Amino acid sequence: GLLADVFRTEGWTDDEVRVLRERKARFGATPDEDLELSRALNRQGHRAEALAMVDELLRRLPYFHDGLRRAVDLFTDSHEYARAEKYARARLESWPVDQAVWLQVSELQRRQDDFKGADESVQQAATLCPECATPWARRGELAYEQGHVAQAITFWKKSLELNPENEALANRVEFLAPERIGPWMADVPTEARLEELVRNRG
Repeated sequence: GLLADVFRTEGWTDDEVRVLRERKARFGATPDEDLELSRALNRQGHRAEALAMVDELLRRLPYFHDGLRRAVDLFTDSHEYARAEKYARARLESWPVDQAVWLQVSELQRRQDDFKGADESVQQAATLCPECATPWARRGELAYEQGHVAQAITFWKKSLELNPENEALANRVEFLAPERIGPWMADVPTEARLEELVRNRG
């Protein structure tokens, strides 16, 4: 409502919540209005009540897109990654070709230490968009976090093939695996060659 909007703009969260509660008690609430109240409750610090409200909304409307998106954000912020993943997967049930949600699921799995599942979800994202560099960069991050440096570099190089403008990633790969090829290296003696030259001088 207009009054709630004014209170929100002014930062008067307590008044905003009061008005939204009163309106719901008198007239009921649409799904969008329930989401609005959940946001206000969360800003006020009543995160548990906000989560419960979104849970209840999605029990009634399990494929309400904005509600699912809101639930993923709220539960992620609350470090309840399994519940966030549940709602992210519900989004995929209605739209399985959403690459961004597959990447979101992967990140939630990573936070639960499910690296195998996280990599499988990223591969799904890569399949949906073969020309996209981000999934390969993510696969590299997952491999690196597990200590598989060589595998990470392979994935990152694939990402750079698709997006050579990613300077930060290029610098990381160069730091971890500096290239010793190319014309500019032709006149640089290898360590073995230097040792041979020293022996010959003797």
